[in-house]
Amino acid sequence: MAYCVHCGVKLEENIKCCPLCNTRVFNPNESIDESAPRAYPLRTPEQEIKLNKKFFAILCSLLLLLPGILCLVIDLLTGTGLSWSIYPSGALLLLFAASLIPIYLPRHRVYTSLGLDFLFLSAFLFMVERVSHSGNWFFPIVFPSLALATAMLAHLIIFYRKGRLNKLTLPAASILAIGIECMFIESIRCLAQGRPVSFHWAVYVAAPCIFLCLALFFINSSRHVREELKRRLHY
Repeated sequence: MAYCVHCGVKLEENIKCCPLCNTRVFNPNESIDESAPRAYPLRTPEQEIKLNKKFFAILCSLLLLLPGILCLVIDLLTGTGLSWSIYPSGALLLLFAASLIPIYLPRHRVYTSLGLDFLFLSAFLFMVERVSHSGNWFFPIVFPSLALATAMLAHLIIFYRKGRLNKLTLPAASILAIGIECMFIESIRCLAQGRPVSFHWAVYVAAPCIFLCLALFFINSSRHVREELKRRLHY
């Protein structure tokens, strides 16, 4: 029985390297038999951990459902009706719609989850309006704003998947959509209040958005500028 000259571990016969430190073993008096069984495996097989997505989704759904039901029950038992429990229960429902519904619906998950997020968020904000008695602001302002934002986001996804938007034009179009959304919100707010349409705070948001959008489109259209940015920023 030989020993490794580097780490001192016992060595089996007919091996080329130490199984512990990988030091080369050389004995001029012995021949190496490649077909002889080895005392140690050459590599440890990797263990793959497979996550059952459906089971994970069901477990997380229960973890979100139980505190929501608990809030509703406590609110009903301690008050005259549903009041504060709408807010935590609605927030948990939004979290469920945003994170777990795509797992339950794997096909067309992007568009399905986007539509369901719009419905759940609209229902939650509508309940907030009714519970808080803060005036009529959902249908005149919030609902059309959410509809426009959802429609623009869906179009961005469609154009990106069809290859019409790339790594530069996608953020450019997204920034432009933010500016359009702000201008739209201020305009319908004026209409809801019975005033003529005028822009104040939305201009300060839309102006830099338009500037960044044009800058990104210019960079995308100029090959020389793109190559220079790649060289300097290493992307």
